[in-house]
Amino acid sequence: MAHAALGVRGGGSGTHDVMRVRLPVEAKAIRSRAAASRSQTPSEVVRGCALRQAMETILDQRTFFLDRQAQRTCLAMVDWPAKPSAELREWLKRRLAWGR
Repeated sequence: MAHAALGVRGGGSGTHDVMRVRLPVEAKAIRSRAAASRSQTPSEVVRGCALRQAMETILDQRTFFLDRQAQRTCLAMVDWPAKPSAELREWLKRRLAWGR
């Protein structure tokens, strides 16, 4: 399962941590509506959303290892980006298809 890829151990003992969340009335209504549309309990909706967001956060991390020269080159590209070409400037001036 995805948990193993993230280095998370499954809690096979059947025990669960309890997390209490205070929600405004409007948020509770949205949560309840989402739960009903998926035939889930409100807790299942919140648990699923929280787990997906946590996994996305972990998987979205990027680490770069560069030697000294590659780091200088990378920083130079970020600090001093190339000037836009005439072709790019013309392309950016075009009207959007949905704006016509």
